[in-house]
Order: sequence, then structure tokens, then C-alpha cells
Amino acid sequence: MSSDDSMSSDENKTEFMNNTIEKIKKLDWGETEYITNEFINCSVTKNIRYNTYIFKGKGSKNIAKHLINETNYYKSLIQILGKNESRRFLPIQSWEEFWEIYKNEPITDRHLFELILSHKPCKPYLDIEWVKKKKEKCNYAEFVDILITDIIKIFMTKYNTEINKENIMITTSHTDIKTSFHIVIDKVLNNKQLMFETNIKGKENSAWDLCNELIKLNKEYETKIDASVYTTDREFRTIYSNKTNVFRPFIPYNTKIRINSKIKLSTNECLKYIITHCKTDTYEIIKAPGIILFTSIPSSPKNIIKKEIIYTNEEIKKIVKLIKPIHKNIELTGKLNNGALRFTYYDKKEPCYTGKLHNSNGFYVTIDNNNKLYMRCLSNHCKTNICYLE
Repeated sequence: MSSDDSMSSDENKTEFMNNTIEKIKKLDWGETEYITNEFINCSVTKNIRYNTYIFKGKGSKNIAKHLINETNYYKSLIQILGKNESRRFLPIQSWEEFWEIYKNEPITDRHLFELILSHKPCKPYLDIEWVKKKKEKCNYAEFVDILITDIIKIFMTKYNTEINKENIMITTSHTDIKTSFHIVIDKVLNNKQLMFETNIKGKENSAWDLCNELIKLNKEYETKIDASVYTTDREFRTIYSNKTNVFRPFIPYNTKIRINSKIKLSTNECLKYIITHCKTDTYEIIKAPGIILFTSIPSSPKNIIKKEIIYTNEEIKKIVKLIKPIHKNIELTGKLNNGALRFTYYDKKEPCYTGKLHNSNGFYVTIDNNNKLYMRCLSNHCKTNICYLE
């Protein structure tokens, strides 16, 4: 495809999305618009209960995002799972309004996720989890006390900002086999909400920086803090919500609930745990340097190697270790004709080394004619670029 063709294609997509938004705006309460093209097959209903639109089906999230960006009327995007775990996206005007509408939903029926839109500021957040050892008796008090101390220290020494224990909002959703914490920092400074500029790993002023600083401070966090939650438009389960139809909501640390319990916290107290909620509508951006995670360069004839390569098991283990910083969970799926190793990765919300996201593509690893190890994404959008691993 030529650059002119690509530009024309992008213009057509934008025109289609803009026309779709205009149709959506004209809907009356209870009416549904069906949207279909080569990439989209979804419905949009103007819903009275939630005072907004409900987007369902393939491509629905992108249209909902486009509505937010084009109208400036809606500020945040949420997801509510249906009883069959189908995804429904709702743009909302404010968290205060939505929480008041949703607050009487029984905890057992709550399946609410916020979308951390990467082009908007977000509160500092952490996702912490690890698998328990068999018959392990867990006393989390020591871990939590150390974590709180470390977070306060990093904010003071790295971000030059004083926070205290009351600013660190902790929820839990433990099981018999897995420990699970969500951490959100809620702090208003100079009448502004303390936030990072984005959640994308490696970007300037990114929420990922707190995760990175904790791991640098104590390597034991590396096996506990999930560093994969800093990707484009990440979905994050909210307080008092379940992931599936199994009753396992995130609840405030050191509290207990039953299946018929009611939410006792006020709306304002609950919203302290919401990453995308801004109490003041203005932000105090936390400054953190960006880093170049991986270098993606155009491929050239020297990268092409025609002789067959045979890798030993030890060499394969070394290659897997080199890939881990880019893709955490990978699987060797086979070899190409020249012996290059082909891999797939499980978390499709992890960007490849070019920064792009892919639904189904893998990559291969081989060496160039100078015996330098590199990986190449198999997506048509990326495979003109390679990433050297050492």
C-alpha cells in the first residue's frame, strides 16, 4: 500500500467514525443504531437508566472512545460485563453522577471496570498479585506496612511530593491460591488532583514509573507487582466489583463482606479508589522521565540470513530470557525454514517493540549476518522493522 493509499484509508475511517457519531447523537431514549463495516459490527443504544449510550459488539470500544474525543461532553469510559460476561462500554459525564446511579446495584451483580484512557491523566496505581504456596498462612500486615513506607519514600525522594498513609487506597480480592491487591494514590495538591499524564509504560510522566521505582528499590517487588497493566486504554476492575460471575469483589483492605452485604462507603469515599476520577477537574502532573524501552530500526539486506541455524536448548533459554522484558508470557511455537525460532505471546495488551498492539500476531527470533540476535514482528504493520536483543 502506498503512502497516498494509506492516507486515503485513514481519511475514510475518520469520515466513517464522524458520520457514525452524528447518527448516535440523534438517537432518542431507548433507540438503537446498528453500525457495520469491514471492521465494525456493533450496536449503540441510548439508555435511560445510565443516562448515556451503551456500546456492544465488535469495534464498540473504539467508537465509544471517538465519541468522548469528539464531543468533550463525556469525560470517562467504563465497561460493565453482562450476565454472560459480554462487554458493554459506556461513556460517562462524571464519576459522581454514574456512581449515584449505580450505587444500589447489589455487590454480587457488580461487574464494573474503568478504562484508563492512555491520552488522559490518571492517578498513580499498582496491581499486585502472586500465587500462594501450598498451606501458606498469609499475614499481609508486614507486606502492606513496608509497601506503604516505600511508596511514601518514593513520592518524597523522586517526585518531591509529600503523601501519607491516608492517601494510599488499598483494596483486596484474595483467593485460597492467589493474593491480589489494587493500590491507588488519591491526593489533592494545591487544589489539583495529583496524577500522571499517561499510563503507558516508558512514556514521560507515566504511571508505570511508580512501579519501576518500587522494583528498583526492592527486587522482591518484581515477582509481585504486575508491570503489564501499563498499556493502551487498560481495563481495571473497580472497588466492590467482580471479575466474573464468581463472587470475588475488590473490597477495602482489612474489611470483610458477605454476598448480601451493602456498600457502606459514601460516593466520595468510593471515588478515592477510582484511578480515572478527578475530584477537582484540574491536575497536578507528576514529573517522571520517559525511557527508551526497546529500539526498533528499519531492516536492511544485512539482516537477511539464508543459512540454516540450529539452536541448543541453552541458547533457546537465553533467547527467552532476552525476550521477557518485551513480552512476559511467551511460547515457542515452531521454527522457520532457516531455523529462526517462532514465538507467540499471551497478553495481547502488551505492545510489541514498535509500540503497536496486535490481536493475533507473533514474532520470530534469528541472527543477522553479523551474528547479532534480533526479533521481527510478523504483523504487516511492523515487519519492516526489527529489534536487536543484545
